[in-house]
Amino acid sequence: MTGNLITFADAFAELKRYVDEGTCSSATFAARLAEAEQRLWEKAELRLSTSRVRIRVRNQHFPLPIEVDKILHTDIDGAPTRIFNEPYEFLSSGMGDLDYYTTGNGTKYLQDVGEFPVQFDVPVILSIEDDETNCAAGTTDDGWTLVAFASDIEDCRLTLTVRGLDRNSDEIFTSQSGVFSPGEVLGINQWKESVEGEIFGKWSNMHISTKLFKQVLRVYKPATKGPVTLYAVNTSSNQMYLLSKMTPETTVPSYRRYRIVGHGATQPGATSTDEPVRDGSCVLAIVKKRYMRASRDTDIIAVQHIGALKNMFIGINKENAGDLNGGLGYEQNAVRILTENKQGREQANGVPTVVDVEHQLSGGAMSYGLLY
Repeated sequence: MTGNLITFADAFAELKRYVDEGTCSSATFAARLAEAEQRLWEKAELRLSTSRVRIRVRNQHFPLPIEVDKILHTDIDGAPTRIFNEPYEFLSSGMGDLDYYTTGNGTKYLQDVGEFPVQFDVPVILSIEDDETNCAAGTTDDGWTLVAFASDIEDCRLTLTVRGLDRNSDEIFTSQSGVFSPGEVLGINQWKESVEGEIFGKWSNMHISTKLFKQVLRVYKPATKGPVTLYAVNTSSNQMYLLSKMTPETTVPSYRRYRIVGHGATQPGATSTDEPVRDGSCVLAIVKKRYMRASRDTDIIAVQHIGALKNMFIGINKENAGDLNGGLGYEQNAVRILTENKQGREQANGVPTVVDVEHQLSGGAMSYGLLY
């Protein structure tokens, strides 16, 4: 008897006979498993598809971790709130362009602002008086030098390719072996003694970008042994801004961001020229995880049900053979199995019953008075 989660090795042993008549390799099975799981990931609520996270937000925007797809339910600073999608700013009943307003209205809710190649934007600092907030007095919006760090020495033999825009919003091109290519190839530096945050030597002795980036459009990263961190740096003032920390197996990162509308509301009595109050917020959320493909024997597979996966494998076999209706029937059966499995794990099925316990709103008030 075991209550363990199902690993890739477990699934391979149980289900490989449904792929190429049991003669498939581990790589072929991984591809078939990924196809089956990705279909079910969007059609059924799975045992491991959601999670509860708490996020501390200093300013309005915040990115989701790479393994999180979207926020399903949330409260901000202890109060349940609504989540608005990207087109909200364009609705006649909406607030309009939220970047047009310098302050919020005090009501905090979330707005989905889409996908970005890095967790945080390259900073734009327009005045030297803004140093209290941005800690980079004298820096203009010409763009920033980029630098990457890793702890593992083997990762530091690899390179990133970063595509972006310069101060004129033109795409950056660099010459490689006499051929101009979009973006810039950036070597990865090692943290001093592999201690994250410890920098070794001068900027002139490190791999840094030769171009100034005003915006990052895309990052291409090889698979690494450890995480790789990308920074925007001012080599004159030594100010560094975190752009993203990329996980080892991420090769083309994309991060979903949300904005807390109303986070920068001014204090009562403040004028339009006063700075917004930056008090920080606590976001508690139930999130839908992003599908992550399993490949190693010890990886936990996304769909924790052998029966549902068996039906998906058979359905894909029929689909590949041209029997679309037969394949659809097995896929629907897999969804049914997972739906019943979810219902069996819930505390109660169906819509909750609301019980009236207020004496003033029921006949209980009359009976209560007759007792005395």
